[in-house]
Amino acid sequence: KGGEQKWIVVGGSYAGSLAAWSRLLHPELISGALSSSAPILAQMDFYGYLQHVEEAFKKVGGLCYKQLGDGIEEARKLFQSEEGRQQLTLLFGMRPPLSSFDEITEYDIDTFFKYLISPFVSTAQGSILNTPQTLCQTFTIKGENDDPLKALARINTYTGDMNINFTASVMDLSGEAYEGDTSARLWQYQTCAEFGYFKSTNRGKNVFGQIQSSNTLIEYCVQLFGIDADQIQKNVDATNGYYGGRDYYAGTNVVFSHGTQDPWS
Repeated sequence: KGGEQKWIVVGGSYAGSLAAWSRLLHPELISGALSSSAPILAQMDFYGYLQHVEEAFKKVGGLCYKQLGDGIEEARKLFQSEEGRQQLTLLFGMRPPLSSFDEITEYDIDTFFKYLISPFVSTAQGSILNTPQTLCQTFTIKGENDDPLKALARINTYTGDMNINFTASVMDLSGEAYEGDTSARLWQYQTCAEFGYFKSTNRGKNVFGQIQSSNTLIEYCVQLFGIDADQIQKNVDATNGYYGGRDYYAGTNVVFSHGTQDPWS
């Protein structure tokens, strides 16, 4: 009978979390769940994500790993002088140029580094056509005599003009219509109101250095929704309290699958 029908739910990433939670909350309707790359522990400072990304490229090792670290460090130093900022503007095609900023803030610099490492992040998270090995081949194609920062610029050319202005990023997320890029506002709100998952480099020494502060990620919540750090932590705690987090998740007949280098694991 239709009313007695039971289901298997399947999902990946956030949908995988929903699959696991659906089985937990409605075992009378759902027989089991397959949850792939699905975190069930909400965390405000999700520093483990970029640690997993680093580990994926550390396994490739060699020139790729060294060149990544050297390029990031070179960019950090160039931000400290007017001449260096001009070099960054030209190298990465920044629009507007850094010289037009009244003040370059910590938030702006964090935005730059978010763009800078995005090819590595997206590759580690999952790409059928691209793997850490193939990205490293492209990244190091000119060999040991290449300039690490120029190599980073080459693999970022697909992004077109780079706008690192944090205020502009907030404005891009301020539209309330569900269309175009403003759809990202929905997930931004969920991270502020439920999960956190702010991908920082706040903990531990790693190849990225201290280039992604949770303060910048929290500031999106403050400016967009009026949700500050204390409230975010309360929201994260409430989510874990409701679903049980990782240690007290009580769902049964659920298969959790993760790749060995999955940043969400």
